Amino acid sequence: GDAQRKDDYHWRLTEPQACLELVARARQLGDELPVEWPKDTAWRVYRARPRDLRVRVEDHPDWFGLSGGIEVDGHKVSLRDLLHAVRRGQNFVRLGKGRFAIIEKQLEARLADISPVVFDDGRDEVSVARTAISRLEEAFSEHNTLERSGTWSKMLERMEAAAGFEPTLPEGLRADLRPYQREGFFWLARLTTWSQGACLADEMGLGKTLQALILLLARRHEGPALIIAPTSVGPGWIREAQRFVVGLDMQLYRDAGREALLKELGPNSVLVTSYDIAANDTDLLSKYHFSTCVIDEAQAIKNASTKRAKAVRAIRADFKLALSGTPLENHLGELWSIFHTITPGLLGTWSHFAETFAVPIEKHGIHRRLEVLADLVRPFLLRRSKLQVAPELPPRTEVTKVLELSAEERALYDAQRERIISNLAASGDSRARGDRIDILAALTRLRRLACHPRLVFPDCGLDSTKLTRAVQLIEDLKASGERALVFSQFTSYLALLRRSLDARGIGYLYLDGATASKVRSDLVDAWSREDSDLFLISLKAGGTGLNLPGADYVLHLDPWWNPAVEDQATDRTHRIGQTKPVTVVRLVAGDTIEEAVIALHDRKRNLADGILKGGSDAAARLSNDELIDLVKSHRSD
Repeated sequence: GDAQRKDDYHWRLTEPQACLELVARARQLGDELPVEWPKDTAWRVYRARPRDLRVRVEDHPDWFGLSGGIEVDGHKVSLRDLLHAVRRGQNFVRLGKGRFAIIEKQLEARLADISPVVFDDGRDEVSVARTAISRLEEAFSEHNTLERSGTWSKMLERMEAAAGFEPTLPEGLRADLRPYQREGFFWLARLTTWSQGACLADEMGLGKTLQALILLLARRHEGPALIIAPTSVGPGWIREAQRFVVGLDMQLYRDAGREALLKELGPNSVLVTSYDIAANDTDLLSKYHFSTCVIDEAQAIKNASTKRAKAVRAIRADFKLALSGTPLENHLGELWSIFHTITPGLLGTWSHFAETFAVPIEKHGIHRRLEVLADLVRPFLLRRSKLQVAPELPPRTEVTKVLELSAEERALYDAQRERIISNLAASGDSRARGDRIDILAALTRLRRLACHPRLVFPDCGLDSTKLTRAVQLIEDLKASGERALVFSQFTSYLALLRRSLDARGIGYLYLDGATASKVRSDLVDAWSREDSDLFLISLKAGGTGLNLPGADYVLHLDPWWNPAVEDQATDRTHRIGQTKPVTVVRLVAGDTIEEAVIALHDRKRNLADGILKGGSDAAARLSNDELIDLVKSHRSD
């Protein structure tokens, strides 16, 4: 198929692989097919077979080094060069002048199979994560290909033993576990026998904290443990431990003089700290060794370059457990950052991961790479949905109400949109140069304007269609005796809502990022006592760490970039303990940027589902073209 016919006796081959294959087959025919070469240009083509490959394993702290390769006709080709050829789509390597080796299909398939887990680390060899060695064992089980190190062999023995290990629930547990919670602990207990870490990614409200506490209880005699969680969530860990387990010495590591707690560490000790303190005390904490490190709301370290992510990676622990209902919110770099922390080397270096997975999946939509990535992380990631394991939960109904702006609001919004587009055009080719700060500021301006004119023009006398509708909904819910959580990403928008509710004598609870931890706990208790039927919450401050069952409705006053963040907020009430059906209502201003944001949701959900099946702002991963298209979005154009 690659040959170009010139006449009955002449054909021209232009592809190197086709040329080499022709030469190799001609050699097999021997004297039956005379071959003529120009002087000093004869080619010799050999075949690289699985039995020719030899790989030596070297021990390194977080992964294994792999060296070796093949030797053909006295010429050596390294494993690295073989992998590079396969990754480029070539089935041959050059041995020397006029000398080539064709990589046979069977060897090519095996190299392709290990390629996702084998990466360059700057040395002459290539590397593989300790948790991924079974993939190489499967690929090279024949022909005595692997020259294993002692550590490699011991790791295999531990993996095989873990398969037959039957964990038991630890003494000191005083909780009635659901079957999936028991299985979650068993899964974690088996992994601790051979893996460096795991990610428990159950949907919000299924008891990830409880499953982690059981693991800490089971491992309490192996040494002290550390829990890193958002500041507001820390006290909740203490309360949950007091409620469900006996035998753990739980203490908050946060106040002045906290260093003294480190000197008292021992078996049964569990320190609970925040991401900010972990980042501030990195040098101090990294001097100690923990049996277990629990990373709660692990999406907090989804940016690998941040100080807090680096601080968590610096913690020395035998086993690191990431807890997150949303380990992948916006892009695959977030997943890499979490796994780079809990199982170093599993996904390789960032450059390897970007080339192998992120770019092919996110830029080119290569579904096969998504499947490979899902297979790679699946042994270390457990995800159960409420639909799977808690069918007794009451139903959740989602409604999106698209509201038509008033004529005055429409005119103001369109005028601002056109002005922004003109300003971007006047600054030059923004699509090429991309002043992202200006573009993102324009997006935020339009999002605010879609909510209420006064969020952009404080002295504007216009009313807000959306705020008016929100107040009407709240009044209707109050009249029917139903309870509601109300979320917005803008505290200034919630302030306008509070002013309207105050004018009508409607009481409410209120929480945002400025709410002190103690007051936050009091508010949760007040909701539990049913002191109020209405709770206004800023999306980021209230999207994690709150247990608020009892609401009939959840109102989202404005759409967030990523549906996972909204889902987390909704799951403050739609969780174990909820006995009433929940209706989720999203208010969206029609023909505005809000509808464009909603359109992003499906793309984000599909990416997450591809990894989790069986924030940073989403805008951060959109190109300038896509951002400007959002500014221009207007359905009637």
